[in-house]
Parts: sequence; C-alpha cells; structure tokens
Amino acid sequence: MIQRKAIKIQRTSIKLPMDIKMDLKLKEAQELCKEEDILEMSKHYDMMVVKYTKKGGYRSLNQGHDHKKHRNWKHFERVWEVCRMKEWDTKLYIESQFDRVKYWSGRFDYPQPSSMYSVRALKYFVSYLGNIVTTYEKDMYKDRKKKGQETVSLRSQIIEEIVKSADILSSYLQSSTFEDLGQYKLMKVYYSWKELSPYYLYSIPWFREVLDEAGDSGIAEHCRKEFQRIDSSESLKRLVKDTVSEVEKYLNIPPNINL
Repeated sequence: MIQRKAIKIQRTSIKLPMDIKMDLKLKEAQELCKEEDILEMSKHYDMMVVKYTKKGGYRSLNQGHDHKKHRNWKHFERVWEVCRMKEWDTKLYIESQFDRVKYWSGRFDYPQPSSMYSVRALKYFVSYLGNIVTTYEKDMYKDRKKKGQETVSLRSQIIEEIVKSADILSSYLQSSTFEDLGQYKLMKVYYSWKELSPYYLYSIPWFREVLDEAGDSGIAEHCRKEFQRIDSSESLKRLVKDTVSEVEKYLNIPPNINL
C-alpha cells in the first residue's frame, strides 16, 4: 500500500487596507451611536436658534425617549446621513446653514430643519467650507511671516492646544451614553480629527495611517509638518507624551485602543 504524505499549505494572513479595516470595525459602533449623534446635532441647532433669535427655551425635538416622533427627527436624520456620506462635520454644517440665512428675504429668521439638506444647502456648505480653508491657509501664511515675533513659546502653544483638544474629547465622552468609551473615543478621533490639534493627534498611534490618506488639504499638510517637527526633537516628543498623559488622566479620558 502506498503511503501518501500530507500536503501542508502555508497560510498567510491578508492585511486589509487601513480604511477598509476602520470601516468594518466602526460600522457597528456608528449605527449604535447614530441616535446619539443626531441628538447632539439637534442640541447644537437649538443653541444656534437661541443665538440668532435672542430667545431662550427653544427645542427642536421632544424631550425624553419620544424624540423620534417629532416631525423634525426625519430631517435631522437626513442631514446626518448627508454629513456621514460626505464626511462633513455636522456642527460646522449646521453653522453654515445659519450663515446662509443672511441671504434670505423670507419670513424665517433661521433655517428650518427641512431646508438643510436641499441642493442649495449642500452647495452653500461647499462654498462655506472653501472660504474657511482659504482663510485658514492665509492665516497660516501670516503666522509664518511673523514667525519669531510671537511672544508665546512653542512649548506653551503645544500644551495649550493639547488641553483644548482633550477638553473637546472630554465633552463628547461626558455626553455619550455609549458603553465602550474607548471605542467611542476612537470613532470620534477618526471622524472628527480636524477639530483636534496636531499635537494631540501625535499621541494617537494609528492616526498616521489616517493622515497618509487624508489628501493635500491645508489642515492635513499643517498636521504633517507639525508631526515632522515633533519627530525631529526628543524634548518635544517627551512634552507631548507627558502633557497628553496628565491631561487625559485629569479628564478621565480612556487610553487609546488598537485597530
């Protein structure tokens, strides 16, 4: 009888691209926090209404657990979907629609939720965002031009911006009902990193992969340059590490989790 040797097939793991890996990992988490994000967006809308009308007490949704029954819920949901697909910041989008009101001659002093996802609304945000980027790039040029004239040291600037970014994340976490705050932190950094300082983002181990695929926008380029500056200085590396550690400990921000 002929004895046959077993054939061993070597298996090698397939490494998924970073963006696919992130989308798979965060898909479930995103669905779970969709309702929470819409509620947060509606609160920002309410704040903007109060600011523009100078009248307090405005509520765009019902309080309690029946907020989905309000007629505005479906409109906020559509705005959220548009921002999610376009990877736009919802708060910035809401603010752009209030800025759009100054060109209206109608009876409304502020944008109605039902008007915030029309073709004109989307086009206005694109223009609004373009103006912000242009202003940001001009400011960056002015900052470079008067470099050396600043009275605040780079170290003080790094500390101040890290504290500010940590405070933004802390406010998200405190208002969150998401059980896994480490996962929620990861998701917020991934989708809202443009709100955070490059000095804080430097402390996120996986963020460089996001930055590699972020394109050539002014914000992304600025972030890369600051990363290079920190990479070239051991003292700046220690400053960022120690500051982030102390601030996150003070604000009870969970540690980073791996992808």
